[in-house]
Amino acid sequence: MDVFTHGNWQGFTDRGLSERELECTVLAACGLTNKEIAKAMGIAPDTVKKRIQTAMYRLDVPRRAALVAEAMRKAVIAPLVLLLAICEVAPHQQFQTRPVRTPAAVKRVARIGREISQPLMLVAA
Repeated sequence: MDVFTHGNWQGFTDRGLSERELECTVLAACGLTNKEIAKAMGIAPDTVKKRIQTAMYRLDVPRRAALVAEAMRKAVIAPLVLLLAICEVAPHQQFQTRPVRTPAAVKRVARIGREISQPLMLVAA
């Protein structure tokens, strides 16, 4: 089983995609555009577009975002999650947190209304 890793993603070649399709899918999962993927792989942007379309056809999805989601669902690609590994190693160890601060009591001040003995008069100029 060959593994392709880029950024925070890894892909597995024995799960239905060719090496180049897998590489394009992993780079698309990293959020790269076709031009950026082409530059990273050293191929033409149209070739990247074709590889991604072929991967979408093989996984039976209509859009690029759905390609990444379906590839994750079928375990073709997987995010590298370091925190999850740490939690697996020490599941009973509690993480230190700051104590919760409660908001200070709010004082509400009400003004005592005064009665006006004489109504206001408008003066026309």
